[in-house]
Order: sequence, then structure tokens, then C-alpha cells
Amino acid sequence: MENIRKEVKSVLPMLSEPLLDAILERLRSKGVDTRDDLQFVQEDDIVDLIKPIHCRRLLCTWKETEINPDTVTTQSRSIGDASPSGSKRHGTTTSNWPETIDISGIDMPDHIAVKLEAGERLSPTERSNAIRGFVSLMMKHDHNPIRSKCDIVARRIVSEWPQSFCDMNEDRSKLGSGHYSLLAQMKTRVEHVNRNNTLTRHRTSRKPKEGSNKVTKPTDVYGCIKWQPSLPKGETLESLGEKKESLKDIYTQRGPEESSTGEIDILMDHTYYLQRKMINGAPLPVSELKEQWPYLFVPEFFQKHFKTLTGIDIATSLLKSLQEKGLTILRFLAKEKWEDHNKVRPLIHQVVAEKDAVDMHTVAGAVIKGMMSYFKEKEDSLILNGDVTATPEEIEEETRDHSESPYLVIQGDDTTAKWMVVVEKKVIGKSTQADGVICGVAYLLCTYYNLNLQYQSNASTTLEFIQRCLIGINPDAGSKSHGQQCSQKVISFIRKLADFQWFH
Repeated sequence: MENIRKEVKSVLPMLSEPLLDAILERLRSKGVDTRDDLQFVQEDDIVDLIKPIHCRRLLCTWKETEINPDTVTTQSRSIGDASPSGSKRHGTTTSNWPETIDISGIDMPDHIAVKLEAGERLSPTERSNAIRGFVSLMMKHDHNPIRSKCDIVARRIVSEWPQSFCDMNEDRSKLGSGHYSLLAQMKTRVEHVNRNNTLTRHRTSRKPKEGSNKVTKPTDVYGCIKWQPSLPKGETLESLGEKKESLKDIYTQRGPEESSTGEIDILMDHTYYLQRKMINGAPLPVSELKEQWPYLFVPEFFQKHFKTLTGIDIATSLLKSLQEKGLTILRFLAKEKWEDHNKVRPLIHQVVAEKDAVDMHTVAGAVIKGMMSYFKEKEDSLILNGDVTATPEEIEEETRDHSESPYLVIQGDDTTAKWMVVVEKKVIGKSTQADGVICGVAYLLCTYYNLNLQYQSNASTTLEFIQRCLIGINPDAGSKSHGQQCSQKVISFIRKLADFQWFH
């Protein structure tokens, strides 16, 4: 079993010795006695011991080795063997080369090497030069490494030099898994080098393009910490149902204006389990959900539900982020060259010029409109302007030709605006006073999480930007958008924004 131990270790060098022992014991219990037996191991045999991707990587290596034993070695290679000078020719390299190549052995200018050793951030030009070196090293092993292999190398690079390559927010906190933008740049470099080499291209089938007005669908637990809690101690479904009916009776008697009472707070808190159970069950029309839980859609309780669900006070986080980053984002947009699809550049320059006189609601409006234009997303795919005196019924009538996706209706200027949020062509929430655009944006973002909705495709990049950069929901992987992958546009923008702040 010692050879098998070495092979597992070569494919997954990060495994601890106790976990490695557990894997070997499991393989032994399944009847693995020799190297040849590994080809018959199935994912279910060991997936409870290691992560699914690690499991599949092992199985893939074992099956590749059986199919073509001449092209795969079973011994872990030394760092010296994996360096550029000791690399094997393409076609005779080990299948796990992304795990073993010597990423510190690339050729690079001395000043870049000094920065890496000192843990300093690279300028965009220096970063590009380093990426050329990494890709050149990778292509000694594979002329066209697929994304999964680039992913492994990118993760190793970020782990080795986090301060120089990790995706970070302006406050230097890690963004997502930290390696998305590096992975994207490496894959772009690979494609550029191979642009005229048709023999190395990987063919993939094209998926049909999604319609821009596709109805949003329920999505997963992305970004949530309390998506479906356990039944509260001492409660039953019947007792919680009685409390739900009490809330409906109180709403009928008092309406939303008198919602700030201790009694309602307690009842809403106690019935959170039942609220999530109904939302997470068979999808209901939002209008029916509002009928069952009228207080849930009152702004105060909608935000409290979001805080319980995600652990984030959205209004506070959004305001703080705009205070810390808002003007920096606008200064970046004012300086950067980009195609202004929505004609908002004059607004951006005006807010930057009058920065000492504008309030955060004005900054918020300029940031969101500016980002939608920067990402080439139409403003009316997310934000509409409505008459300040319009009623919910009038707004629903005026917007009946829009999609069923969530969008925000701003009534008045950004600072003193009233607002409404429309989902499935129904107003589900509105301001109780002229509290400004920030409160409206907060409610809009709550909608996607509280109601398990995907971001609409024609505004998904801006929404993910708000989520990651302004609210702080920043999971390592996944997305609320249809593709379920972190937006490379968002990662690229935040990296450029961080570079702008550090180097200007």
C-alpha cells in the first residue's frame, strides 16, 4: 500500500497524514490490494472522507493511468523535476502536473521577484509579465491546459504569494476564493498563445442563449447561514401556525404603519422557521406569500429577515460601504475609459466635482447607474423612475409590460425619494416615508435572498457587484445569477479598483 499512499499524496499533497491513513484503510476495506485495483474504485467508496472534487481528481488520475500507463507515473515528482529545466516533454508528463510543477521557478525580471519575496502588490504591467511566465511554464506540460488545471495552478500561486496576487477589496480583505481574476487572466493568455493553433483547441457545445426577460427561478442557499433552521424548541407546526394567524389579524387591524411593537417583533422572530419553510417549499406566487405573511414585506421586517438569513445588517453595511468606497468608485469611473452606454458620465463627473456637497443617497444613485453603464446593462432592467405621487396600483399599471423580475421604482430625486419594489408585476414593498435611494436598494437586494430568487440575466453583473463590493456577501464560489459562477467582470473590476486605490 506504500505505492498507493505515494500516489494519493502526489495527487492531493494537501491531505493530512491522519486523513491519508483513513483513505488507505477505506481502500483496503473495499478490497484494494494492488495498484491495478484502483481502476475499480468508485466515487461513493471514499467521497465521505474527502471533498467531491478531490475525490474525482483521484478517480480521474487512476483511470487515466490504466488507459495509458506509459504517460503517467505513480511516483510523486520532486520540485526540481517539475521545474522548467527538468520538465518532461509534452505528452510524457504526469497527469497531476498542476499539483507538482515548481511555480517559483519561472523566469521573471528581478524587480518582480523582489516584490514577490517582499509580499508587495504588483502593478498591472508587472502582473501581466508574471502571468506570461506562469503560462509559459504550464505550456511546457500541456500546450492547452483546460480550465480545471489552470484553476489548480492559480490557487497555488495565490497561496504562495497572497499579497501579490490574491483578489482583494479596497480594504485588503479577500474577495471570494481570491484567485478568480488570476485564473481568468491565465486562461486568456493560454487562448491568446493558441489563437492560431487549431490543433490544441477544446471543442464544447454551445448552450442556447437565455432570453433577457426570463422569469427568475428559486435558487440555492448561496450566501445564507440560516436558510432553513430547525423547528424551535417547544414549538410545533400547529403552534407556529396559530402565531402566523395572530400576525395576520394584527395586520388587518393595525396595518403596516404600526408595525414597530414588541409583540410583532416577538411573533415574527418566533415564526422565522415557518416563514422559511413556506418560502423554501413549493414555489408560491409572491402575492400569495405576502397574503400569508403581510408583515414580512414591511421594510423593517424584510431587512430583519435578511439579517437572520445572512448574518448581515444590509442597510448599515450598504451605507458604510458607500461612505468608504462610493467616491473612490466614482473617481475610478471618471478616470477610466469605457463605453458609456447609459449616458451617465456627466452625472459621475458632477458628483465627483461636488463631493463635499453631496450626500450618500446621491453617491449611491451615481454608483449604481455608473456601474450598470460600465457593465453594459440597461438601467431600466433594474431601476425605473416613477411619479412621486403614484400609488402602487398606478405603478403596477405603468409597468405591466416589464418582466416579472424584481426591480426598483424610484419616486423623486435620490436623496428624498420614495420607492417601491416590484416582483412578478406586483408591488411587494414600499417606503413609508421619503427615505432615499439607499433604503430602496437595500430592500431590492433583500428580495433575491429572502425569496430565493436568481438575479435577472440582464442586470446580474451589477447585482453581484452590489452584493460583493457594497454589502459584503462574498462566498468563495457560486452566484445568484443563472450561470452560478462568480462574475469575472465583477472580480476584474474590483481588482482594477483596488489597483487604482493602491497605485494612485
